[in-house]
Amino acid sequence: MKFTFKNIIISYLFILFSFGSIQSFAGAKVEFNFIQDSLSKADDLQKLFWIQSDLPTVHYQFLLSYGQRDIPKDKVGILGLLSENLFKSTTEYPLSKLSDWMDEHALRAGMSFDGDAVTLSFSSLKRKEKELLKLIEMVLTQSTFEESEFERIKKKTLAQISQIPDHPSSLVSYYTKKQNYGEGAYSSPKSGYVENIKKITGKDLGDFLERMQNQSMRIAIVGPSGFFHKRKVKSHLNKVFKGHAIYIGDSRSPTLLKNSEKKVVSKSNLKQSEVVWSMPAIKRGSADYWALRVAIAAFGGSSLESVLNKDLREKRGLTYGAYGYQAYNQLGGLYQFKVKCRSDVVQEVLTLFDGLIKDFIGGNVLEKDFVRAKQSVLSNFAYVSETPKGVASNIVWYDFFGIEPNEISDQIASIEKLTIEDIKAALKKNWDLSQLKILVLTDDKEAQNLKAKNFIFEAFSENIL
Repeated sequence: MKFTFKNIIISYLFILFSFGSIQSFAGAKVEFNFIQDSLSKADDLQKLFWIQSDLPTVHYQFLLSYGQRDIPKDKVGILGLLSENLFKSTTEYPLSKLSDWMDEHALRAGMSFDGDAVTLSFSSLKRKEKELLKLIEMVLTQSTFEESEFERIKKKTLAQISQIPDHPSSLVSYYTKKQNYGEGAYSSPKSGYVENIKKITGKDLGDFLERMQNQSMRIAIVGPSGFFHKRKVKSHLNKVFKGHAIYIGDSRSPTLLKNSEKKVVSKSNLKQSEVVWSMPAIKRGSADYWALRVAIAAFGGSSLESVLNKDLREKRGLTYGAYGYQAYNQLGGLYQFKVKCRSDVVQEVLTLFDGLIKDFIGGNVLEKDFVRAKQSVLSNFAYVSETPKGVASNIVWYDFFGIEPNEISDQIASIEKLTIEDIKAALKKNWDLSQLKILVLTDDKEAQNLKAKNFIFEAFSENIL
């Protein structure tokens, strides 16, 4: 073949577009262009998004499809221990020396997790990307868990768990998960949580980390995306993620319990009561998804201008805060509303909420509440796209829920077009009060009063941990 200038240009364009379609994601301060790719053409276990950015930093975001619901029952609690221990020590940089080396090169890393997945984040200046790639490789393939440090962190974790009975919000979170999903899946087992953690060893963490990184994975990289740079990075990541064996483990497939239930949990000497209402939510990508996100913001949200706060807080002084949100997961999750109040006003709050939500579903949605809520939802798009980490996280999570990243602009446009009539129609179609669950955590006296009103009664027991 004769290497003319024309042939060279054609060859370069062919190579460039063979990696995937080029699309754009408009952030609040910078335009990010991304290219979808994969680490291995042999399978779909790893999906890669390159996001071109002119910022002086690079960011790597890994989303691994392995969350709390996949943890074997005798290892519940291991993700929390791993997140506390993961960036402490490697074979090359033992305890304390790793953090010193990271500080020397201004490298940042972190781990978070939920019911469905684990995310790992790595950031640095562009000129330190070589060191950042080394850190990624060391953390994922050379992490060591020194027993002395591991035992120290485990003792701290156990001390924190022992304080859960003294924190109503932590108890409410446990009981609402149990009420909506049953034992396991997105909630801790009925008992044995503490004993499980006591038995977990540093070796368990190493074995688990190896299994975890062999799961289905999404990677978003914000930074340079030139051809030769991409080839170098892909070569490095392919070396890190060699072997793609899937580890199924003791996965506990979650099942959302779709039935109405009123339950009260009694705890002695409780100074503050909490009430939670839960309903099954539709999945991300569903036709009415954004209309209902706006509805949640209008009715509950976190603003003092929400329906709940204007009535229960501002008008009646029954609570210092009420809020609502959608708890996400691959099932669709839950719509939840929470109110913290004194025990002597619990029944009044329950009665008022019942009337407010029925009126809201029935079409009593004020135009000013709708406009405020819609702007609140739209502002989240700007917030998540302000930083490389926000953009990367948004893209991998969208893909996790089956939404193409290039649909983001379409979704913004669809939210802007929503009318108050769209909200009313979505509410009537999707918010089914026959599936509403109520959970009340309160003191012994009020719990007995609710028990007499046909609430399922449960006395708090330390044995749940």
